[in-house]
Amino acid sequence: MSDTLSDNYNIWYIERDEKDWDLQLFKVDSTVNSNRNEYYMSFTMDGSMYFSSNVGALSDRHHNFNIYKSKYRNDVFQKAIPMGESNNTKDYEADVFIAPNESISFCVA
Repeated sequence: MSDTLSDNYNIWYIERDEKDWDLQLFKVDSTVNSNRNEYYMSFTMDGSMYFSSNVGALSDRHHNFNIYKSKYRNDVFQKAIPMGESNNTKDYEADVFIAPNESISFCVA
């Protein structure tokens, strides 16, 4: 498989300046993307990304997604960390929505 295509879901983005959207597509590196599935991201005002991933799921529970956060510092995403037990359970958490100032968040399961 090529570097741009895979059999799992990954997070990609485009950039925007004051006027236009850039037409170049960027794949987030391994600080966020894994060899499993990452998707349903939501961003905060500081550029941090919340998203769902099944990277920690057992192979027989591949639908067990949890919520992760990757801070955005110095123009790069930092290593993603799973949210705590108040957000993640042994079941499915995905479809992350978070207020830009992080005052409220929820997920749709």
